[in-house]
Amino acid sequence: MAEPSIEYADVLVVGGGPVGLITALQLARNLPNALFTYGRAITLFSRSSEMLDQLGLAEALAQQCFACRETVNYDGHGVELEALWELKSVELLEGMGMRRMVKCRYLIGADSGRSSVRRTMDIPFDGSSSEDQWVRVDGVIETDLLKPRTYCAIESPTHGNVLWAALDYGATRIGYAFTPERRKAYEVFDEEAAVKEAIASVKPFSFNFKQVDWWTVYVVGQRIARNFFASEVEALTRSSGVANPDLLHTYEAERLPNVQRLINYDKDISRLMTMQLPEHWKGDPNADTNEVLGQVMAEAATFSSGLGIYYEPDTYLNLAQSSGRSSVQPGQRAPDVTLQKPATFEATRLQTVTPNVARFYLVLFAGDVALTKERLSAFTSSIPQSHWLFNSKNPVSWISIFDGPGGPSAYETLGGMPLGRVFYDGDHSARAIWSPRRHGRHIGVETGRLGLGRRAKAVSHAYMDLVELAESEEHAFGGACNGQLVKVWLTVVGCRPVYSTNSRDTRYSPLQCTHRY
Repeated sequence: MAEPSIEYADVLVVGGGPVGLITALQLARNLPNALFTYGRAITLFSRSSEMLDQLGLAEALAQQCFACRETVNYDGHGVELEALWELKSVELLEGMGMRRMVKCRYLIGADSGRSSVRRTMDIPFDGSSSEDQWVRVDGVIETDLLKPRTYCAIESPTHGNVLWAALDYGATRIGYAFTPERRKAYEVFDEEAAVKEAIASVKPFSFNFKQVDWWTVYVVGQRIARNFFASEVEALTRSSGVANPDLLHTYEAERLPNVQRLINYDKDISRLMTMQLPEHWKGDPNADTNEVLGQVMAEAATFSSGLGIYYEPDTYLNLAQSSGRSSVQPGQRAPDVTLQKPATFEATRLQTVTPNVARFYLVLFAGDVALTKERLSAFTSSIPQSHWLFNSKNPVSWISIFDGPGGPSAYETLGGMPLGRVFYDGDHSARAIWSPRRHGRHIGVETGRLGLGRRAKAVSHAYMDLVELAESEEHAFGGACNGQLVKVWLTVVGCRPVYSTNSRDTRYSPLQCTHRY
């Protein structure tokens, strides 16, 4: 066979799952014309949906998905409670015997837990695999289950905590533990056996498959890549104007604790779903595994959805704030709120007006403009002194949010040009979430707040005079903004004036700001 011609690419993304596709979309904003996918992941949680929405993908997904808004759990007593390519060493082989050779500047491994990229790059994958086996069967079914089009669990004494999940196109997934006792009954475990065990797993309910779309048996493993980035990753910063190479390593420092926490939850949940207590269980050795499972899943609920994931405070990225300054804490996800557009008063959301397009967002929560107008005027007059915040070469966007329903003209309401795009907090939802309270009142109504957005839309706080912040951090922040931005996912930061004892006192402390890079 003749050697294939070499293809050249700046970035080669290996893996066509959510991570690989979103990465490719952010890099190129388009996908190949012909793409065949055989992924079997079925669930997108809240935070993933928000990210897709900011990339303009959520609406198209909603046209095809099954939106599950109910969960059901049945106990033992019936009580309601680029897929065609495989990476081989340094070559890509196609299933039809054709071979492609690609040379790229950067290689992104998004090819699942059995990553060929990780093996080729000799990146250790620390952790363990259990001996527990699981079976998944997808297909269209007929059943007497009370609420079949839900995401529910059935506590089976023989098959563990059985998964029942409604899928798109009218299909359903049945998942159960394939215990050693059940495995003894089969010399060969095929589709017929998988369906037979699936039917047995949901007793006392019954069902039959009208068609089977797919099935598999697999082993559960919990592992973490020892390095998120290879040692050569500093090459990413060679382009003119991008940030200091050390910036990239903050990804690993921030995310590794969350990945480890996820692995720990998964270990406990996997054992409990196979009717075993967690490895390091210190409670009652005779505890009901289903009851313990419910407790663990309730504890992990916000974390599993992605909404509760946060970055730990540190000395540089997530600077802790004084008690009571805000209900939003350092490193947390920026809460979404409903907003009104000017003129049309059409409803929109903070997530929608801050799309994930590799920009920092400075959000000014202006409070009740009738009370903050004088200070807003002083602020908008002084802030241009920080030239780096208005440099067109820096990816910074301004948004102003006024408390209360909108008026006919933002210019007239403010008495001058507002900073950036204007939106109105018509139902006071932004005030309720972003403003601290004192003596039962939301301080932000009289004082206003300022927020800065960056990657992943997490929140961080560090209070200092805004001019001082501009002078001391211009070099560091500007270095991250000049040219191409390495950290393409942005977060939100909040800042506001310091309130006085008398909230209506005209003697206010200097505007103070939170920052996050």
